[in-house]
Amino acid sequence: MLPMILFSLVGGAVADRIERRRILFWSQIFQMSFALVLAALIFFDVVRVWQIFVLSFLTGTVQAFGGPAYQAMLPLLVSRDEVPNAIAM
Repeated sequence: MLPMILFSLVGGAVADRIERRRILFWSQIFQMSFALVLAALIFFDVVRVWQIFVLSFLTGTVQAFGGPAYQAMLPLLVSRDEVPNAIAM
């Protein structure tokens, strides 16, 4: 949660300046790669607590950029009367 608190404002500013689809694409790629690294560490039984903390921090940092981009792009994807339902989903 710490990276979300620290970097959400920066992520929102970046989402306003850079193409949102690109931010979402790369944030999903990074989050997938972090999950694969964690899966590999567990599979080979070399996982340590500090590695989980680092991967969690990196995932939160990437989500701090992807979350505002997603929220800013949501009204462009659905009609105005469907926005509350889309946000709820």
